[in-house]
Amino acid sequence: VCDGRNDVPQELGRLISRCLEKDRERRIQTMKDVRNELETLRRDGASGGVTRRPGAAAGRRSIVVIPFANLSPDPDNEYFSDGLTEEIIADLSKVKALSVISRTSAMQLKGAKKDVRTIGRELDVRYVLEGSVRKAGNSLRITAQLIDAVSDEQLWSEKYSGTIDDVFEVQERVSREIVKALDITLSSDEHRRLAERPIADARAFELFLQARQELRRYAVERAIGLIREAIRIEGETPPLLNQLTWAKVMQVRAGVGRERGLLADAEREARALLVRVPAAPYGHSLLGHIAYERGRLPEAVHHCK
Repeated sequence: VCDGRNDVPQELGRLISRCLEKDRERRIQTMKDVRNELETLRRDGASGGVTRRPGAAAGRRSIVVIPFANLSPDPDNEYFSDGLTEEIIADLSKVKALSVISRTSAMQLKGAKKDVRTIGRELDVRYVLEGSVRKAGNSLRITAQLIDAVSDEQLWSEKYSGTIDDVFEVQERVSREIVKALDITLSSDEHRRLAERPIADARAFELFLQARQELRRYAVERAIGLIREAIRIEGETPPLLNQLTWAKVMQVRAGVGRERGLLADAEREARALLVRVPAAPYGHSLLGHIAYERGRLPEAVHHCK
């Protein structure tokens, strides 16, 4: 939006772009959010925080994962390339030595025609991971490359060919190769977390990704069908139960289910998840959104924090 204005700070330009974003999921939501962002920019400007060198924050290596391009014959397979992007972002976020740009900011780069140096400068990151996914039936081909945004040097690249059953191995391998390329030593806990597979069955994982895309489109009934099929295959694992409960919140939010019982059911299931996996964000995230739907904003803020 502000590419031609040298007098507009990059951070302010990004905020304006978020306000004008056509995609509802990527657009900033309320005037209060805008005010908070402006206040942060004001504080950063006063402290000189907006002039950081790429990757200089707290000595951590900063990275953005650009949405993987969907090269599949079927354009509807974009849910898979987007899903893989999000899962790699989640994996890399488990490494304390890495500062990873959030999914919301990363997805704004989808389809953007920007060179790596521009992306690094605008997002204040040193490293960029980009790649592509080609899914045809059960066959899978994934390419990935890690680039230094300052020197435009390719630090690592790899191609993977296999089937959908190999998706977990590829996802973990990409994350570990990036860590290795950046000369990061993982702790035993980080090793364990990168190896975790909350959804063990590849087909159930694929249904999970499809359902997540449908929920973002507010196609709640279709999403519920996909989730129930995934649960039939995988069992009642926390990520799938979380997604099913989130669908109930979405029904209320979309105005297709105003029954008070839906939120009561969702709250009960959220608290059960909180007991079952207290270290996971599922329960608190759900309770935060449920409190928001009920107008209990301080409670919502508490759970989301």
